[in-house]
Amino acid sequence: MSAGASLGYGDTSGHCPLVHAARHGHLPVVSYLLASDWVVTSPEQVELTEAAQQAIVAATAQAHTYVSH
Repeated sequence: MSAGASLGYGDTSGHCPLVHAARHGHLPVVSYLLASDWVVTSPEQVELTEAAQQAIVAATAQAHTYVSH
């Protein structure tokens, strides 16, 4: 990201920003994060593919099915 944040880092529960955005139904944020440069620089970060799968599960679990389309 332009501010230097790494999108693949998880919080204390292991969820990255993409998963949180999907879980809360923030479709514009999900779209932005998916379109961003996803650079993994350490083993504890998640790859975009894994994060996207987690995001779909999180969105569906909260009935935000429009996020997963």
